[in-house]
Amino acid sequence: MPRKRGQFEFWALACAVMAAWLVFHLGALMGCMGGCYVDLESVHGHSVGVMELIDTRLNTWILAWTQHALTTSGAALFNANAFYPAAGSLAGSEHLLGQALLGLPLTVFTDNAVLVYNAVLIATYALLGISSLLFARWLTGSGAIGLAVAIAAMAMPWRSAELSHLQLLSACGFPLIWLFVMRLMSGNGTRRDRI
Repeated sequence: MPRKRGQFEFWALACAVMAAWLVFHLGALMGCMGGCYVDLESVHGHSVGVMELIDTRLNTWILAWTQHALTTSGAALFNANAFYPAAGSLAGSEHLLGQALLGLPLTVFTDNAVLVYNAVLIATYALLGISSLLFARWLTGSGAIGLAVAIAAMAMPWRSAELSHLQLLSACGFPLIWLFVMRLMSGNGTRRDRI
């Protein structure tokens, strides 16, 4: 029982620290989740930020369309409602299928595409933190080092440089891939890891 309690306390502390970092980093966005985006002009400058806002809006539409196609009978994923009646218009851009699946449960509660986009954006940070913590903790055996790696991964400068590209921010699975590969290569992998 004490080991389980220690695990619970570690994960509660780790999640609290990562949540605090998220509030520090994205708190302004969290204050207006359904009606605004990250202020890309202040992050990158006016000339770049204006173009990134266009990309952010495009990705919001793509995310909403993909979720619509996944939940609507007969809707074909790539036959998006842009450039109608042209077929396959979504094939000219990203489909954001993984991100759409991540945010799909939220669409039960809202049809606000901006809110879903921002929630998925924040979720990419949280999932990267958790997956990095799992990998670093397994690799080093230290929860403190794992938590430091998690915060460092969430704070990587390239993430701020790519705030308008949700598809790039969704790199949260890579630490888990490395974890499973390392476990298998070291002989510590389970049958579940191999699958």
